[in-house]
Amino acid sequence: MNFLKNIFGRILATWALLVFAITLIVMSIPIWLTSFIKDPKGTELFRKISKGWMDFFFIGHRLPY
Repeated sequence: MNFLKNIFGRILATWALLVFAITLIVMSIPIWLTSFIKDPKGTELFRKISKGWMDFFFIGHRLPY
């Protein structure tokens, strides 16, 4: 049983790393573009984009238990 947990844990960690890296690459372009917008609009847009990204990445934190 411990052997299976080890295998599934490594698969899940690899999956999480891949999803994080791919979404980070995709989201880096719009986040970078917010630096060309003057504050406070640029900061607010950055906050909304990064919040949307984290809502997508951490999908489970909004599920009811």
